[in-house]
Amino acid sequence: MNTLHRTWNHLLNALGILCVVMLTMTVLLTVLQVVFRYALDSPLSWSEELARWLFVWAVFLGCALLIHQGKHMRMEFLVSRVNEARIRQLDLLSQVVVSAACCAMLVHGLDFCSRVTGTSGSLEWPSRYLYMAVPVGAGLSLLALCSAVWAQADEARAKKIVGGVCFVCHGAEGESSSEVFPRLAGQHWEYIAKQLDNFKSGKRKSTAMADMVAKLTPDEMVALGKFFEKQKAEIEPAKDADLAGMGKYIYLHGNKFSGLAACASCHGPEAKGTASLPRLAGQHAAYIETQLRQFNQRERTNDNAVMHAIVSKMTPLEMAAVAEYLSGK
Repeated sequence: MNTLHRTWNHLLNALGILCVVMLTMTVLLTVLQVVFRYALDSPLSWSEELARWLFVWAVFLGCALLIHQGKHMRMEFLVSRVNEARIRQLDLLSQVVVSAACCAMLVHGLDFCSRVTGTSGSLEWPSRYLYMAVPVGAGLSLLALCSAVWAQADEARAKKIVGGVCFVCHGAEGESSSEVFPRLAGQHWEYIAKQLDNFKSGKRKSTAMADMVAKLTPDEMVALGKFFEKQKAEIEPAKDADLAGMGKYIYLHGNKFSGLAACASCHGPEAKGTASLPRLAGQHAAYIETQLRQFNQRERTNDNAVMHAIVSKMTPLEMAAVAEYLSGK
C-alpha cells in the first residue's frame, strides 16, 4: 500500500509540473501570436490552436490536482453556520455529487471521443485527442476523490490511535508536553513512518516505543505520520540567546578547526529537513541534545553512519548550542 501511495503522489507531482508547463506555454504562445499579428503583421496559423489545446488539457488535468489538494472554489456561507458533524455530511454529499459528475464525464466522454472524426485546422491533429481531455481528466478526478476518501479514513484511524496511546507523551496534536519527548507536529510523514517501523523492527532501540508500535501496521504508521505532519508546529524562542547564537554559526557554517561540517548542508538552512531527514526547527533542545549524544555513543542504531561521523567531531558545548538554536528556529 505504501508503494501505491508513493506512486500516486509521484503521479500528482508530475501532473502539477505538467499543468504549469502547459499553462506557461499557453501564455507564451498567446503573446507570440499577438506580436506576430499586430507588430509584424504576419499572424501564425498554428499558435492560437496549440494554445487552445494546451489550455483545455491543463484545465481538465488541473481539476484532478485541485480535488486532491482540496483547493477547488466553494461557497462557505452555509458551512460556517453548521456544526462539525453537519460539515462532514455536506462534504460527503459534495463528494458523491462530484463523483457522479466525473463518472458521467468519463463514460460519455469516451463514447463521444470514439465517434469523433476529422482533424484540427492548422495542426491537422486528430480532433479526438483534444476531446480526450474530458474523460482523462474525469478519470484522474475520480482517483483523486478516492484518494481523498481514503485519506479521511486514515486520518480518523490515526486520531483514534493518537487518542489511545500517543497523546500521553506526544500530545493530542504532536506538540509534546515534555522536552523528553520529541515534538511530532509538522514533522515529515515519511520520516515518522520510518522511525515507527525502525522501533518495531528493533533497528532503533527503545523499550517504551517498541511496546507502543508492536501492533501497528505499515498503513497505520503512514496514517500517523500524515496526521502529525498536518499539525501546526509551535515555535518558542530560545531560552539562552547567547548559546543559540553560537549554535546558529555551527549549524550554518560548521567548525573548520575541528572539521565539523555544517548541519545545514543536509538539514537545510531553515532546518525543515526532507522526506528522509527530520525537521529540526522548533524541536525541544533537550531532545535534540540527547539524540546527538546517542549518535555519538552509538546508542542510537538507526541513521547512524553519517550522523556518528558528524557528531563525533562535536563537543558537548557545540551539541548544546546547536540544540538551543534549533529549539527557537
